[in-house]
Amino acid sequence: RHGREAGELCGDDRVRPQCETRGLQVMAPNGHSMIGASGSSVWMNCPAMPSFRASLPVVKPSLPMSKGTAAHALGEQVLNGIGDSAWKHLGEEIVADGRIFVVDEEMAEAVQQYVDEVQSHVVRGSLLYVEQGFCLDWLHPELKGTNDATVGIPNLRLLVFDYKNGSGKAVRATRNTQLMIYALGAIGQGNPNGYRTVTMKIVQPNLDESRLAKEYREFDMGVDALIAWGDTELRKAAERCFEPDPPFVCGGWCSDCQVAAMCKARNGLMLAEAGIGMSDLGDITVPPAAALTVDQLLRIYASADDIRSYLKLVEARIWGEAERQNPEVPYKIAQETEGRNRRWLNEGAVAKTMKHLLGDEAFNQELKSPARMVDALKETAGYKKKDAEALIAPLVSRELKYPKQILVPTSDPRKALDASADMPDLNEDEL
Repeated sequence: RHGREAGELCGDDRVRPQCETRGLQVMAPNGHSMIGASGSSVWMNCPAMPSFRASLPVVKPSLPMSKGTAAHALGEQVLNGIGDSAWKHLGEEIVADGRIFVVDEEMAEAVQQYVDEVQSHVVRGSLLYVEQGFCLDWLHPELKGTNDATVGIPNLRLLVFDYKNGSGKAVRATRNTQLMIYALGAIGQGNPNGYRTVTMKIVQPNLDESRLAKEYREFDMGVDALIAWGDTELRKAAERCFEPDPPFVCGGWCSDCQVAAMCKARNGLMLAEAGIGMSDLGDITVPPAAALTVDQLLRIYASADDIRSYLKLVEARIWGEAERQNPEVPYKIAQETEGRNRRWLNEGAVAKTMKHLLGDEAFNQELKSPARMVDALKETAGYKKKDAEALIAPLVSRELKYPKQILVPTSDPRKALDASADMPDLNEDEL
């Protein structure tokens, strides 16, 4: 383990470094570069996005994004510790974006899978870096980011890890521009550690990774080819963002854009394709589903993901305005009070009282979860992780609690269900 990244850091490397702007001041309101690695899938295709985002007020990250930040913080703490484990932090509080998250079993299990994956590649002589900032100022002074974790074997191979905490959409590793920028940051200008190949890995523990194809899990690339990509495609894309009046370009990347809800170019196109109209007064008109032709149904359904994404972004924007107590927004943030599980105020006192009244009937003896059982087999019985996983494999199931039917294109390789099978019920509102 070394205290400095292979690539040269800009600024003071005792904290997450920032590049010098060298006269360019197009920065996100929170101080991050508008052409950072995490947004590269958008700005490399839509040059107008950075300046458009910089013109908007700061929007507080969504709850899932803040939870992901908390999970990253836990992973950083465990990877930087010696003999540490995410399970040892159960019940601890992590503050992210002003929100408090408690490390529960779900978070601990996910983060520990990420930690195990990183640590499984650490060998004698390798270089492990955790949450190291970088900047690619030899390509553009605003290109910067922070690597989750990297493991390098000088004169041989570099591994770049990106932890994704989400449980909805699987992220593809193949030709993932965020990962490719991360890898360039870890390689450094001139490749001082002499890496020949780089493997970029996405760890998505809240999805069933065993069912994800390799293209979603990792991507291999020669270092020379990656550097050439940076010198051409990446450099040109970054420069386009700072040209006068850069164009808005709509496409599949809009679903990843954090300011898509405010983008007139994208939303006008999306609504038009879906057959949804909007009057000058802002009234939305939606055609009745029963009156649509098959062609109209297909056009609207093709835009379904975009519409859902748009609604989520609108909700996030409304949430942010409500948090700022904007008087024009008739919503407020309140504390949910119903449906919460009750907790003992003082478990020790309750245990003493109830044991006197009920004896052993006051206690439950619960079996550890599969992930914690693997941890126990490693720590108590001396098993290696792969042997412990193999031991419990016949004893666990990943089946859905409620089998789920989904609609997929006819080209999908999965077998179609019998048309007489039970279909999900739709209520009147959904119709």
